[in-house]
Amino acid sequence: MQKDSEQHGRLLRLRDGIGHFGPVSDKFGEMEVERPRRPWQSIRNEGYLRQGGPDGDVKGQLLTDSLGEWCVLVRSGKHRVAIAAALGYDAIPNSI
Repeated sequence: MQKDSEQHGRLLRLRDGIGHFGPVSDKFGEMEVERPRRPWQSIRNEGYLRQGGPDGDVKGQLLTDSLGEWCVLVRSGKHRVAIAAALGYDAIPNSI
């Protein structure tokens, strides 16, 4: 969490909270609300573009049930998936 917060221009400590559940500090909450702004603007204005970095592709696992129905458990890129869905995308590139 500390490394992630530094990448977004913040310095958070464990006492600020944990990203998957609360309570969290105001500082942490502000970072989480602000975090998807740049990807939202980029995808809205330029379309969904793959990135070549270590966190470039959305990564996940395919899960199936006994009836053959499947879904994707997103492991990396949750914000990008949520933004693309909100913008009406039916599919995006991934590394599943």
